[in-house]
Amino acid sequence: MNTVTQKLTRLKIFTAISFILTAALGTACHFAFDFFGQSRLIAPFVPVNESTWEHLKLLFFPFLLLLVIGCFAGIAGGNAPISNRSLKKMFLSCYWDGAAFGELCGMAAVVVLFYGINGILGFNLDWVNIAIYFIAVLYAHYTFYRYACLPYYNTFSYHKPHRPVPLILPVFVLIFVTFLFMLFTFYPPHIGLFSDPQNGSYGLSASLFTRYSYPSRMTALWSEASRVVCSIV
Repeated sequence: MNTVTQKLTRLKIFTAISFILTAALGTACHFAFDFFGQSRLIAPFVPVNESTWEHLKLLFFPFLLLLVIGCFAGIAGGNAPISNRSLKKMFLSCYWDGAAFGELCGMAAVVVLFYGINGILGFNLDWVNIAIYFIAVLYAHYTFYRYACLPYYNTFSYHKPHRPVPLILPVFVLIFVTFLFMLFTFYPPHIGLFSDPQNGSYGLSASLFTRYSYPSRMTALWSEASRVVCSIV
């Protein structure tokens, strides 16, 4: 097996593992806000209500975490088959091009498929929403791989040369989207994309509404204890 084949195989393995872990972490993150007591520290990174926008975090942040790990593990610029600074820069640029396009395409797929399918059906099915999430994660990774693998073909003239966009652009896009998730968690626009379908609230106010509309576990236990004591007396 030659160097190029080995490197491409390594990229394929990373993409496959990232798909599995992104799907698993995203599923776990769906319950993280309640698990950690609805802490505002993690609110920007996990869904705080049932709106479509908040559920985009299930794809964006787990995938971004794994992309950063992959970069430091040498899947990006450090894996250039030739010790050449310009080639390493091209590998790094294509890696983050794929990261940005993959994230955006995956999130777009969630929105289009969710509103499209549920609009056609006229009602919401949980298993359909779960399937949409996994399809979007798969599409995000496919898009990422298609960009990340381009330098190998460029280097050995298998395809026409690809000119990646400047590295600063995809990095800026990812940072900007991260900023939007943080901002809209606390100050969401009052449009349908950000609305919790369960109670019509927006952002953190939706989770706080749910949190304070029902007695906490401790309050419920105290009430039950008081009822038992009063019945005995």
